[in-house]
Amino acid sequence: MKKCYLFLLIAALLCAACVVGASAETVITYNDTFTNPVVNGADPFVLYDNGTYYLYATNDGSWGYIVYTSDNLVDWKAQGYALRKTDVPLVDSTAYAGLWAPEVFKDGDTYYMVYTAQEHLGIATSDSPLGPFKDKSGRLFENKAIDGHLFRDDDGKIYLYFVSCGAWTLNGDSVTTGNNIWGGEFDLDTCTFVSGPQLLIQYGSGEWNVNEGPEMLKHNGTYYLTYSVMGYSSPSYRVHYATSSSPLGTFAKSENNPVLVTADPNRNDPNNNLYGTAHHCFTQLADGTLMIVYHAHRSGTSSDLLTDAAATYVEERRICIDKAWFDENGVLRAGDVNNVGHPTVTADVAPTGESAARSVTVDDNFAALATLPTVYVSMYDGLDTNDGSKTAPFRTLNKAYEALPNGGTIVLRQKYDMQSSVDNGFATDSAYYVSPKVNGPIMIRGEFSAVPVLFKFWSIQSDTYLDNIVLQPRTTGTVSSGISVIECGQNNVVFGEGVSCTARPNSEQFPVLVGGYWQYNTEATTSPYKYYSPSVRPDSTLTTDKAYSLTVLGGTWSIVTAGSVRNTTQLGSSAPNATLTLGVDAKIRPAKMGKVSASATSAGAVLTYPEIKYALKYRICDGEGNLVGYSDTTSFVDTTYTLGDTKSYTVAGYVNGACIGDASAAVTVTSYGDMNGDGAITIADALILLTDILSGQTTDAGLLDVLYILKACV
Repeated sequence: MKKCYLFLLIAALLCAACVVGASAETVITYNDTFTNPVVNGADPFVLYDNGTYYLYATNDGSWGYIVYTSDNLVDWKAQGYALRKTDVPLVDSTAYAGLWAPEVFKDGDTYYMVYTAQEHLGIATSDSPLGPFKDKSGRLFENKAIDGHLFRDDDGKIYLYFVSCGAWTLNGDSVTTGNNIWGGEFDLDTCTFVSGPQLLIQYGSGEWNVNEGPEMLKHNGTYYLTYSVMGYSSPSYRVHYATSSSPLGTFAKSENNPVLVTADPNRNDPNNNLYGTAHHCFTQLADGTLMIVYHAHRSGTSSDLLTDAAATYVEERRICIDKAWFDENGVLRAGDVNNVGHPTVTADVAPTGESAARSVTVDDNFAALATLPTVYVSMYDGLDTNDGSKTAPFRTLNKAYEALPNGGTIVLRQKYDMQSSVDNGFATDSAYYVSPKVNGPIMIRGEFSAVPVLFKFWSIQSDTYLDNIVLQPRTTGTVSSGISVIECGQNNVVFGEGVSCTARPNSEQFPVLVGGYWQYNTEATTSPYKYYSPSVRPDSTLTTDKAYSLTVLGGTWSIVTAGSVRNTTQLGSSAPNATLTLGVDAKIRPAKMGKVSASATSAGAVLTYPEIKYALKYRICDGEGNLVGYSDTTSFVDTTYTLGDTKSYTVAGYVNGACIGDASAAVTVTSYGDMNGDGAITIADALILLTDILSGQTTDAGLLDVLYILKACV
């Protein structure tokens, strides 16, 4: 039951839902042509590393950066937070973190992230492109600066380009206002400039006061400094470039200052609903094809829900891809090859050459979906008075269910936020949703990959197949604590390979998935927990022997269980005939690490800890969160530990860089070493410690400590 990518052009020309296969299995094909965007987010940067594309973007500026992975630039899966706001210094930790425009640069075995936090630049590092990244540099400047970009020249020198905000004077260059682009040679080890940054590009006439998002390309000995003008909220936000024979200029804007990708700022073109097409990066396909990745505002169709379309439409920015190339005159071009300078909005195949057709294989529980109707939902610019078509989508899931009494497909054209939804009638901070029951199967899928669905509790009432979405647990209001749960009830439910998950933004708590019903506890008095308390759902209502299936093909989960009732005292399980299938792409996050024991030895600090389920290995950090090392077993020796030091450690179960179990409580190792202060550990130190022990001056040491010192002297 794998999602497959069909490479035959004939498949792409079929109708949006076609059926092949035997009675026991049905293949449902949808998305028969490519249309930008490909994933949610803004200010994108793509790193290609060891056969995988990693996407970093402005996608949760309050909490951190969610990283996505893909093997084709079209289909993306969320892999959790690569960096959180707690990992970097903030000017004001109580204010909006302003985590924007991350870029990642690989040097040797280390990954360097240039991040913006509250309009200040910094550098964070990790041993994995998935993170977790931790601050290395502190704030690079006390003045406000954003949009860092690292570039390695052919001679190995590294340059950092960035954008100043407001008045700046540095190394003899001055600006008085706006956003302007600077650059200088940079040393990654020390996170300092080898030479002072120079002013490279100032905003020009007719460009508002914004030049930002610098990206460097080198072609045939010429340096192309590309950048965005007009500001992200402008429908005319677009990419320009200037050229030089040196990485630090002087840069000259092209005579006609060509625009790489632009859109329809007046939103009059029905075939182009993308505008504000800028803040970009470049990446290459395996065959060397140059691609541009950029963001666009979400729609070009006005809505009665929006009182100020020009301002409100930029709220949700989405990421697009297109080809980029140099023409015979060395002019940099980008966009649809059949409509140069404009986004690809309709094609038989994606700009990467991939087929746009997507298909899922379903069993008999969902075979009827192939012939049932499809409706569309756009939470921010749809209306429930619409007809639910692609061009006139509904606003809410409730309206979509109402239009599908016998089942069908619901396509999410935009992020769906249950916190902001008017569907449930509960407090707006509950993010709680009970999907209506219908008389047939339901498919809920994103129109493009990883459309976010934000939730706290979700109770599914009908047979449901989910695909092409990313589940993002909510942390807000009265439900800021606790866990986030999807309750599947006694229904056949499939989480397809196109489903991914992120953790709760303030923890490593991934969603909990429960087949059967959920019951919280007798003290659950706040929304939404009170709707799961025994007074509302007594144990007698939860008992059943109904057979149902829970199939989990994708996503990362804290708990996946079929048949269990959580926190009930009377029932061990419900629905004992339920079946659970976990696919190879489904991950279960390790539990929190238990107690860690530590001792000092002459070989170093020795840590031992209990085995935890689902951990592929263990990640050891020091008390400041810096990586110490990994272990494949339940013990670890920190050989960098020196006798006489005091050092703290935490241990976490590890799946990959974005899926780590909650770390243990910190354990501290303290030992005796240089007793006489001569800067070396010798036999004399062992004799001093022994004397102190025998005389009673030292009561927290023993003969083992003396032996450790003696062994260190050998």
